[in-house]
Amino acid sequence: PETQCVSPVPFYGGTVGHWTTYNNASGVKNWNEFLMAKLTLTFCFTDATYEHIIIWARFQVPEVMHPLLYSLGFQDAGGGFMYLPHGVATMTMTKTPWGWDRPNNALASWTRDISEDTRQQLKSVLPRPLWALLEKGMDFANSTMRYPVLQIVDGDGRRTKYYDMYLEKLSADKNLEPGTMLVAVRRPSEQLSMVQ
Repeated sequence: PETQCVSPVPFYGGTVGHWTTYNNASGVKNWNEFLMAKLTLTFCFTDATYEHIIIWARFQVPEVMHPLLYSLGFQDAGGGFMYLPHGVATMTMTKTPWGWDRPNNALASWTRDISEDTRQQLKSVLPRPLWALLEKGMDFANSTMRYPVLQIVDGDGRRTKYYDMYLEKLSADKNLEPGTMLVAVRRPSEQLSMVQ
């Protein structure tokens, strides 16, 4: 592709559902916050090998907050959206034999000199999961949090060898109904439907 990017990828739910969360109160709360902020991702390959991806996160914020966010290094993403600076959190993916390695690098140096008032303003404007990542970055300077991304269904809808591992995760005690996950499906009206 010309841009080597896939965008927009609505984190708050695709039109057929492409993101899941635990079937519990925390999962529902996260989806509602993602929907409210219209958290959207852009995945861009960094070169022609298609083995490295950098992820840009953008979210919608009230225009009155734009000057504060500009002063902190946020960039305009158009349409009332702002890009989360990579100085706050750098999200990447690297192809591996088993799938994708998905690290988040939180850089606390960006936040060290921010006043308490500015922190509170950011906390009120950022989606809770982004704020949690930023706050963790304040506590763990230059730390890396990572998780694996495994393909559980191939492009033809067939289960891969990782599907059973996914089902095992579904039966974790974090779910209200073992064996289920919530899938957010965005309707044309931007209403979010939860599918089990």
